[in-house]
Parts: sequence; C-alpha cells; structure tokens
Amino acid sequence: MAIRILHLADIHLGAVHQFLPPEKQARRTGEILESFKEILSEAVDGAPHVNAIMISGDLFDSPDPTSELIGRVKRLSDRLKEKNIPILVVPGNHDNIIAPDSVFNKVEFPGIVVLNSPSIAEPKELVLGDTLFHFYGMTYTFMSKQPFDTFRPRKSDVRNIAIIHGALKNNPEWKLHAQDIPLRAENLLNTGFDYIALGHYHNFLHVQRNGTHVVYPGSLEPLGWTEEGKRQVVIAEFEDGDVRINSAPFAGQRRYFKTFELNCDLHSFESTEDIARYVMERFADSKIFFRLILKGQLDFMPDITQLAETCADHFYYFRCEDSTTITAPEKIRSLSNENTIRGLAVSKLISLIENAPTEQEKNTAREALKILMGHFSND
Repeated sequence: MAIRILHLADIHLGAVHQFLPPEKQARRTGEILESFKEILSEAVDGAPHVNAIMISGDLFDSPDPTSELIGRVKRLSDRLKEKNIPILVVPGNHDNIIAPDSVFNKVEFPGIVVLNSPSIAEPKELVLGDTLFHFYGMTYTFMSKQPFDTFRPRKSDVRNIAIIHGALKNNPEWKLHAQDIPLRAENLLNTGFDYIALGHYHNFLHVQRNGTHVVYPGSLEPLGWTEEGKRQVVIAEFEDGDVRINSAPFAGQRRYFKTFELNCDLHSFESTEDIARYVMERFADSKIFFRLILKGQLDFMPDITQLAETCADHFYYFRCEDSTTITAPEKIRSLSNENTIRGLAVSKLISLIENAPTEQEKNTAREALKILMGHFSND
C-alpha cells in the first residue's frame, strides 16, 4: 500500500490584511485558520488517510503568535498525534527561530517534530507503514552557510526527503538574501533525494528529474495579488520505489485574488458609471479580492473614489488603479477657447501633446491634462 504524505507550506496562521476594514480583517484571519483545520481533518478522516504531514515553513505569520492561536494549533496537532500521524515542520522566514521570542523556541506542540538544523545534517528517522523514511530539514540561522543546495542523503537504501523554506533563484517575486535560503533547481535535482519539499514561493511548482521531485505546494489560502486561481493540495505517494505527486484544487478555499487589466481603448465608456457597470456585470463575486487596472485612453477623468464605492459591495475587496491617459476631444478643445486660467492651461497642454518631440514628453503632457481635467470634473 502506498505511503501518502501531505505537503503544506506558507499557511501564515494569524496573518492580517491591514488594507481591509477591521471586521473583514478578523474574518479573513479566521478563514485562514479554518482552511488549515479543514485540510487537517481531511488528512485524518479521508479515505485513505495520510501517513504524515510536512509543513515547509511559515506555519505562523509571525515568530510570536498569540497564546489563543498557539492553543488552537496545539489542539489540532494533539488530534493528529492521537491518530499516529506525525507532523514535520521547518520554521520559515515569518515564523523564524532567530527571533528572541520565537514560538518554536518556547512552545512544544504534541505530535510536531520541528526540524531546526541550520543545515541539512542528521535525519529524523520515521517508519511509515513498513517503509523507513529519513526526513532532513533546515531553517535559516546565523550558523547557516551557503551553498544550501548541495547536500546528499546519508543512506540511499531508504526514502529520503528534505524540507526547506527557500527560494529558487531566478524567481522574480523577491530579491534573494541569505535568510531567503537561495536554491538552484539544477543542484536540488542532483542531490539524490526522493522528494524535496519547499516553501516560500506561494504558487504550486513541480520539477523533477532522475527520480528527484522538487515541489512547492503554494499557499493554502491566497495572501496577495500574485496568488491567483485555485490553491492546490499536494500529496506525495511512495510505493514500490516510485514517487507520485498528486495535486488537486483545494475545495475548501474561502477567497480568491484576481487582477484584471481593462483596456478602455476597446470600449466606448462615456462615464465612470459605465466602467462600474461593465466590471460588476462580468466579475462581481463576494469571494474575490479584485484589483482593476484601467489602461488606454478616455475622454473623461474616471472618478476612482466613486468607482470603488459603487463596486465595493459586489466584492470582498475592491481596488482600482488608474493608468489611463486622457484624450483631447472637442469637449476638451472647447475649453481651450475659454478666456480663463483653465482655458489657457488646457490650450497649452493640448499643444504640448501634439508637438512634443518624444513619446515620453507626450505622455507627461497627457498625464498633466488628465490631472487638470480631474480638478474640473464637476464643471
């Protein structure tokens, strides 16, 4: 029978979205915990259940979570211990062990094995089913030395798994520092390990070669705009010398992030209300954190505040970024004939747009005209 190991990472229990109003902040923090509880319940009660759980960093969003949250995690881990399902955890960069108040330095969780070596060194031996596994883990400390990705297993006749909260190089989402534990896929695929469980990158990624699998499961609940779409549940199955990676959408996902770039050149919007109507008809969903990016040209100044107020109740969170430029139709040209400061300014900016020697100067003049028209949008 296959040995099934659930691989999780970047849960970020206790995370707070500061941009949300207080009542939604608390709700969202609770949802992250509820999703974690749900996936653990599935691990225990599912058929077939898993034999072990790996969490490759950032179980908590901070090194010093609240005592209430610690108590909840203790109760969850205690249930898994009763079911004889071990949990192997490495601290990440959010719940790091180098912080003086680190939860992993002062609290013991029943059934949780914390792998806090500063390097891949001695393994933790576990027999799952009738198979011997060696679990290696590391977390960044001031004793950690680069390179972090050239390790080898002590024995080749057992199942070897490494658990690391690190960042594959060439990843565009962050600048890599030592505490990010920079890694190269090429090196990891040459370690001779069966499975390398990674965390830190919040989207699913799986690379393999010569029997070595390197996997990011991604976050269980999305935490930012780069984490769009369905979150994944990853289970590694070990059977008869083979490793199978089963990845499926997490059915219990509470919220989604979505960014949409709206090219106004492709539409005939005449007002902010037209834009709001278009967005709500196509995307309204109370589960979504929605970011709208307006692009292209308009012959009016979109009222971003009004747009946000109109759309807010149709999404869990709504945000708009205006990157449009304003055109100079007859309505605006007519203002240039006014014998006023406004007329003089509009006339000057239209002239700059039409005669600017470079595209950069044209765009600067367009942006200035857009700002100017915004000040007179009520006229």
